[in-house]
Amino acid sequence: MKYFVFFILFSPLFLFAQWNNGLNNQIHFDYEKYNKFTNGKSVRMCDKKPCNGIQKDFWENGILKHKALYKNGKIVDGYENYYDNSQLERKFTVFPDNNAEMVSYFNDGVIKSNEEYFNQKLIKKVTFYPNGKVECTEEYDKTKEYLIKQNFYFMDGSPQSTMEIVVIKDKIYITKNYFNSGLIKEEGLKKFDEKTNKYLKNGIWKLYNSNGLLLKKVEYKNDEIISPLD
Repeated sequence: MKYFVFFILFSPLFLFAQWNNGLNNQIHFDYEKYNKFTNGKSVRMCDKKPCNGIQKDFWENGILKHKALYKNGKIVDGYENYYDNSQLERKFTVFPDNNAEMVSYFNDGVIKSNEEYFNQKLIKKVTFYPNGKVECTEEYDKTKEYLIKQNFYFMDGSPQSTMEIVVIKDKIYITKNYFNSGLIKEEGLKKFDEKTNKYLKNGIWKLYNSNGLLLKKVEYKNDEIISPLD
């Protein structure tokens, strides 16, 4: 009975400890909020004052975790984060022409993502699978008012979907989805909807079977079928 009471009393503490540990794991690399280049909103404090100069943080095993130059509590010239095995987790580099680049890695050294910035805005991003194959590519115009193109890939590197702008004014995109074999599964137009912040199917779409033969045509309006044309 005593053991049962002990379990009842202390299991919530154990669960809280697990939750708290999980929370800590999530914020291990929470430094981007101090990054001035990407308009980070937070200010890092040192002895109750905004940090200035080079700041270094370390893991419990003594391995370097974070290194950056701070000014008035903000990262001003890029930064580096490291895993607790000394592997570089990410490196943010600021260039003189108001461009920047951030490259991140998995903990085994395989590249995870590559981001390019212009005038403090993300304009190009490539993400990778753990096997090193490209997972997704995104490219925006330099003002980031619209997406230029977005492509997704299967883990073997073959295309999964492609989307590229064809009418800038109306933000209309030609879109294709693929089978694993590389054959087109469906193709048509999408239009960016500012109210929902989504890309919606519009116009006539063509649907194919896995052998590449046309199955039917379907007409869409804002992602809803209005007329099957088969």
